[in-house]
Amino acid sequence: KLLLLARKKAIQMMRDKFYPAYNNMALAQRVKVDQLIMQKYGKKIDKISKKLAIKLQKAEIERVKKAREATKNA
Repeated sequence: KLLLLARKKAIQMMRDKFYPAYNNMALAQRVKVDQLIMQKYGKKIDKISKKLAIKLQKAEIERVKKAREATKNA
């Protein structure tokens, strides 16, 4: 699940970087942009998502620790 989340974040980073007006585009344009991004930057997205997954895993561990402390103190 963390890998999927990391991959989505990596794709979103690429969209924001290369197509800042992505949210204002029509649906057909967004589909075309997504295809272009995957074609051009697919391997880069894979690398970024692996690094993001490590960061997300550490953040998830911290989040779980805080949640457990909150339930113990409540």
